Amino acid sequence: MDDTKGPGIIPMGDRALVRNFADDPLMESLIIHLPMGASEKEKPQRGIVVSVGDQFDVLNLVPGDECLFVRHGPTEFLHEGETFYLIKGSDILSRVEGPLRVT
Repeated sequence: MDDTKGPGIIPMGDRALVRNFADDPLMESLIIHLPMGASEKEKPQRGIVVSVGDQFDVLNLVPGDECLFVRHGPTEFLHEGETFYLIKGSDILSRVEGPLRVT
């Protein structure tokens, strides 16, 4: 499947349309240190950028890039059985370059 094909939704402003990594086992085993008082729901999710808005300028992300983003920020929706998110640039934590490795 082409990861940059989306549901025909064009993000506005500083938002990105991101396809969810469905059931990514690596994210379950990835050790992420959360600040004191942070809950499990604040653990980041992983996705693939489908498209970006005209004012989006975060980490030079382009369609096809993988990223980590916070769970509480994005607007989530389903399209043909797949989960997508509209995410503000400030809710994207990092770009994933190469495969994530658990050490």
